[in-house]
Amino acid sequence: AQAAWQISAVGLVCAPIGWLASRRGGLALAVASLALGVASVAQFNGPVPKPAGAEVLRVASFNVASRTTLEGFIDWCMAEEPHVVVLIESSPLGMPAHAEFDAVYRPVIKPESGLRWAIHVYARIDGEVVRMVPPAREHRHSFPAARNLEVSLQGERVLVSAFHPPSPRSVASWRESFEDANVDARVIARFTQEQPDTHVALVTDSNSTPTGALRQRLARESGLRSWSAPLLGTWPDHLPAAMTVAIDTPWTSPGLVVTRLAVGPGGPSDHRPIMVDFALAEPPTAPPTDQDAEAPSAAGGS
Repeated sequence: AQAAWQISAVGLVCAPIGWLASRRGGLALAVASLALGVASVAQFNGPVPKPAGAEVLRVASFNVASRTTLEGFIDWCMAEEPHVVVLIESSPLGMPAHAEFDAVYRPVIKPESGLRWAIHVYARIDGEVVRMVPPAREHRHSFPAARNLEVSLQGERVLVSAFHPPSPRSVASWRESFEDANVDARVIARFTQEQPDTHVALVTDSNSTPTGALRQRLARESGLRSWSAPLLGTWPDHLPAAMTVAIDTPWTSPGLVVTRLAVGPGGPSDHRPIMVDFALAEPPTAPPTDQDAEAPSAAGGS
């Protein structure tokens, strides 16, 4: 879908040039590109309207590529006020000192030496760091297995987690990325089966396109849904939005939906950050008030 969308965009840009050479050829290119674009858009899972009565859990996520100068991202966070901030591929120091940010957010999860993931999590709401599954050797490099921030959303438990497999720059790292995806998918599937009343809100740099093999495997094995949309690509940062790839995306278990997905300003990293609003798919119904009880019903009251 991502490649088809980009090919469609290139085709539409080139169609006027084709029209100058051959009207029939230019028109055919435009029609074919438009059809391809429409078909590819249908493959994306974009944000949905916020359900009636729903509150949102706002999470910011940014693969900072070990950079330590993040003023633009911090300014964006202070303006958007996410409840949780996740730094992926973070330096050991995490978020650089910033008086305004430090006054609002506290560090709740830090990277551990010797593990493949390098993730910092900050929060301005109450939460508890919990595991999804008991310790096991095969879960050593799994962030969801060992580190999740449990928060409350309208009285229901939500685990905010992250996923970042190795970048597939060699055969060995490609193999490791699929190994990590397999392990994390099994961990998440086991957790959601054993605790169906607890929701999972996952933010990722999956190092894979929306229709890539790794993403498809994670979706198939974990039972989570991936959310993305055209023009909301995040990598590489130096290209126009329509030509970037959505490899930094949110995922949800069935009880959650994404009602807003925004891509933030470029900066020192080769990724762009994302801001995600998670909401309950079926928010709890507010209990009736005394006034509601006294009011006549629409069915037959007078």
